[in-house]
Amino acid sequence: MGKRTNAIRAMTVIREIQKGNPEKALDALEKLIRDKPDEPVLLNLKGVCLGMMGKHEESLNLYEKVLATDPNPPIYWNNKGLATQNLGRFPEAEEAYRQALLREPESLEATYNLANTLQ
Repeated sequence: MGKRTNAIRAMTVIREIQKGNPEKALDALEKLIRDKPDEPVLLNLKGVCLGMMGKHEESLNLYEKVLATDPNPPIYWNNKGLATQNLGRFPEAEEAYRQALLREPESLEATYNLANTLQ
C-alpha cells in the first residue's frame, strides 16, 4: 500500500474520531494496523476509538501495550488515565495523569483530568 493511501486513511481516522464516529475511524484504522501491527501511534488511536465505544478494558489493554513499547509520549499516559478512570480505578488514573504531567507539565488536558479524578 502506498504512502499516500496510508496518509489518507490516517486523516480519515482522525476526522472520524473528531466527528464522534469511532466505528468508522476503527474501520479505517484496522487497515493501517494490518501493515504496522505494533505501531504505538496506531494502537493508541485504536484505544481512543474503543474508549469512545465504551470498551474501556480493551482500550486500557492497548494503552498498556503502547506504554510498554514507548513510555515517553504524555498523551499515552493521559489516555491510560482516561481508561482507568472510566473503569472506576481512580488511584491508577491518578498515577497515569501524574506520569503524563511529569512528561508535559503544562498539559491542560492531563491537569484537568487529574483534578477531575481527585474530586
